[in-house]
Amino acid sequence: MSGDFSFLREHLSLLEQQLTSYEEKNSSSAEESQIKATIQKIANEYLKAPELLEQNKGDLDYVANLYQRSCKILNSSDSALSSLKTAIGKAIHLNATEEKEEPPSEVLRLTPQTNEQAKIKALLESGKIRVTTALMLAAQKGFIDIVETLLKDKILTSTHNAVGDTPLLLAADNGHIEIVKVLIEAGADVNRANKSGTTPLMFAAEKGRLDIVKALIDTGVNVNQLDKNETTALIIAADNGHLDIVKVLIEAGANVDQLTKDGSTPLTLAVLNGYIDIVEVLIDNGAVVDKEKADGVTPLMLAAFKGHVDI
Repeated sequence: MSGDFSFLREHLSLLEQQLTSYEEKNSSSAEESQIKATIQKIANEYLKAPELLEQNKGDLDYVANLYQRSCKILNSSDSALSSLKTAIGKAIHLNATEEKEEPPSEVLRLTPQTNEQAKIKALLESGKIRVTTALMLAAQKGFIDIVETLLKDKILTSTHNAVGDTPLLLAADNGHIEIVKVLIEAGADVNRANKSGTTPLMFAAEKGRLDIVKALIDTGVNVNQLDKNETTALIIAADNGHLDIVKVLIEAGANVDQLTKDGSTPLTLAVLNGYIDIVEVLIDNGAVVDKEKADGVTPLMLAAFKGHVDI
């Protein structure tokens, strides 16, 4: 495999910093040039090895977000942006379906605002895209009309891509609540995880999508399901500071003392990050305050180490 993973990490972080700086200050053309140069370096690495982007869905989403932010600053026809878009397209090609079908360029250009259901249908009828690929992309991008149309044709909601993400997982991850509801009504398995063990509930808990968390809980979803790191949705919500989701999950029966593989609990992570409101909720609901991690560290010791006096 070609491509330098550490180089990419460094330059993705640099690009995010450059974009944030520009967005906050509405900066000069000199900064635009720096952004272009960074984007081109990133694109060149991913074009050498698109599998680096495909392997981790989180990376693919992250890079796509940086691309969208860059489009608001640079001309969409800029060569650096075009190169990055091509790299993203190649990664989606690897990721699109288990058969690794490449979505045609027409699909990659669609956004929910374009209302191009007819174009998707034309691509389906012409055989340029499989129905399973169309369902996956529509769920990811937020095309509810297309999702509803495909489900009427009894397309299986269990279709999945190379990393095991189903339409429901993609919709939950990208915050499309109406599509989540449609897929649930169509019989999607709310507990089905991808190859990393991540469930729709975990994606929603991570991103702070309270409406989706509630919709999934209403189906009787398993709130204590574990991923490969023995992490639950509650642990993820506590680690990311989503107080409302922590409360809802606890009310639904989430285990407040669940241990990850490294011995962390929801309380441990809330203390580590200084989320005092979450700490209080967890303790009020019976979380063990002196539970030790594998290294013998307790929540109180972490609070002292981090200087969280209030905790």
